[in-house]
Parts: sequence; structure tokens; C-alpha cells
Amino acid sequence: MEDGFGPIFLALAKNLKLVARDGYLIWWLTSPPTNKWPQPSERDPVIREKVTKKLATIRSRRYIVPGHVENLTSYFAVPKGDSDIRVVYDATKSGLNACIWVPSFSLPGP
Repeated sequence: MEDGFGPIFLALAKNLKLVARDGYLIWWLTSPPTNKWPQPSERDPVIREKVTKKLATIRSRRYIVPGHVENLTSYFAVPKGDSDIRVVYDATKSGLNACIWVPSFSLPGP
């Protein structure tokens, strides 16, 4: 089983392939936050069930794994069509966004 997924970037210039695959280095501006306050669960049982299924998929792909936690990142559900949701992660609330800088990255277009 492979963890996660990888983009298909055959048409990229050679100097962009590694950046597309690995991303840029993260520059820490300050010490990382240590937010360990758990997020309240969804109040709506239908949304809560959908979020639970999405998080189970994320865990099965090993994007997140059990272990020591330094910082919890909040998330919220956004409707996706009429019967699905998208989980959006909010690193601003945890203080993570204020501590890092990453160069902007864009893939070249046609």
C-alpha cells in the first residue's frame, strides 16, 4: 500500500519536478506553537458522521498517524455538492501560520 498520492508532473521542466514533488522548505519564524486544546465535535450528527468518515480515510492513507502530538490543527466541514463535505484545515487558529514562512509556489500553465 502506498501512502497518500503523488501528482503527475511529466510535462514540467526538470528544475521544477523536485519542487512539485517535495515542495519548498518551511522556514520557522518563531518557535512552533503547542496548541493541545481539542476541537469540539460537530453538533449536527449527519455532519459529524461525514467528518468521521473523511478523517478515517485520511488516517487509512497515513497522512496522520497515532503518536506524540505537539500541535493540534483545527478543521471545519464545508458542503461539497448536495450530499458530501470537504474537510478544511485551519492552521491560523492553532497559531501555526504565524510561525512559518514558505515561498509561494505555482505550477506553470499552458
